[in-house]
Amino acid sequence: MITPNNRRILYRPTENHLGVVYKAGRFCGFADPDKWRFLVPLLHCIKKEVSLDMQTAEISLHNVMTRDLIAVNLELKVFYKVDLRQTSADFLPQALRITQLPGDIWSTLVRTNVTDVIRNVVFIANDLDYLLSDIGSKHLKRAISSRLSERVANMGIIVKPRFGVSIMNLQPNPIYQDALQKARSATPSGDAVTEYLRSILEMASHQGIDADLALALGHLAMLIKEGKPPLTFMSGDFERGFPWMFGGNGHEREPDPSLSPSGNNGNGSGNGRHAHNQRVV
Repeated sequence: MITPNNRRILYRPTENHLGVVYKAGRFCGFADPDKWRFLVPLLHCIKKEVSLDMQTAEISLHNVMTRDLIAVNLELKVFYKVDLRQTSADFLPQALRITQLPGDIWSTLVRTNVTDVIRNVVFIANDLDYLLSDIGSKHLKRAISSRLSERVANMGIIVKPRFGVSIMNLQPNPIYQDALQKARSATPSGDAVTEYLRSILEMASHQGIDADLALALGHLAMLIKEGKPPLTFMSGDFERGFPWMFGGNGHEREPDPSLSPSGNNGNGSGNGRHAHNQRVV
């Protein structure tokens, strides 16, 4: 607060600051930067100088839902400045009270409004794939900046409607990323198993070979080549017929005669094929 000793004094705010002038205890106007203003002793006083410098609010938001119901984590910066001369008449009394309060209330107002814009307006209206694209990223910055600028303008908070927000990081939350990684890992294995079985069964069909025998030979070839069996397992009948494929010694279970290469079950009936029992995991 300025308490002049002379009958009339000149006052100029600190560089790039706005002086809030009171007359007889009531707000009467602003002292603009780099301009001199006459103050009458004991009548005028300056209770606050408000910085007009650009300020930055760093914000981290978690589990923001997109339109396709994917939760994302977001880090961004908001660039703004406070100019009480731009405050609407309705909000001006509150703005003047805020200048007298301790703490950075203006930053809190920015954080509250940008959080609402992001969660309830912008992200909920767009899919994640679009937001991660080049076009979507540019749209995201403009959408958040323009919406935020409209909301806080009457409070005397100035945000550029096109470049007021910078997205620092946008990623699906860890739970979604883990599920996506597992899905990507499972797909190549599933494709490999499908192709492996398809090639063996086609060969068996063309050459008239029993399907179980063809698969056993394929397993053996893979075991010799890779040192481990492929990512498939067969029915219990198949395991009993070829116990060595599953770590057995041939004596733990009696082989089923119907699964012999000759296809006979010991009575010459020749009906021991069990291709319909095949299972794949």
